[in-house]
Amino acid sequence: MLWFITESRAKDCEVVVSGKLQGQRAKSMKSVDSLVVHSEDPVNCDVDPAACHVLLRQIVLDIKMKIVLP
Repeated sequence: MLWFITESRAKDCEVVVSGKLQGQRAKSMKSVDSLVVHSEDPVNCDVDPAACHVLLRQIVLDIKMKIVLP
């Protein structure tokens, strides 16, 4: 997934999947292609955030993405 995003001319991207992936406890997995800016003014201008909730039979997964525009 990260390769597809960076091939679309995005500078950097970050994907976080959280929820009950395996077992009883909730965990989060974070995949980062490069350094994503988290503070200052470029976050408001250059970073495009998105979030999605996936409702399955017994669990809820939360997927968050941050893409730095070219």
